[in-house]
Amino acid sequence: MTSKVLLPQSDHGEALADLLTCNISRVQILCHHVYDIQVYEDFRLSRLLNSLLADKRTVLIVVGEDPTTIIDPRKRLRVLDFFKDLMERDALVYVLNHRLHAKLIRCEQSKGSRIIISSANLSDTAYKENLEVGVLIDDDVEADNKVKQFIHNVMSRRPAPLEGVIEDYERNS
Repeated sequence: MTSKVLLPQSDHGEALADLLTCNISRVQILCHHVYDIQVYEDFRLSRLLNSLLADKRTVLIVVGEDPTTIIDPRKRLRVLDFFKDLMERDALVYVLNHRLHAKLIRCEQSKGSRIIISSANLSDTAYKENLEVGVLIDDDVEADNKVKQFIHNVMSRRPAPLEGVIEDYERNS
């Protein structure tokens, strides 16, 4: 087991880029805000996730913010397009309406898992401006079991598939 404290924004970006470019079979992201952020240098989150989806990896995203409620219309459109693109490539995207405040990324590999637990949302503000702290955990079976249980508990609350939320929004707009 190893762990690393992530302090400056660059640590968060490097850790996330490293996590999503490793040989993983599944990524699970639970985060209040998830946007198509510039992760690190030329790595955008959409590019990293689309690469995983192209390789038939499982991508699960649960957000705590319903993106149809974003006030700024341009930002709302960008976020909805980001999620629509991922869902067209078979990402599983859900919304747990404002009750999910976690910032958690779990990646399964053939020989264990890697986890980031952080104060940082997946937003430009968190990755460029805020003072955030996080922990990268490698191959800790006890931590992984607790995180898997947390994810199971979140999914047992039956988050709404974002695809249906967007369809309702577009139908009523």
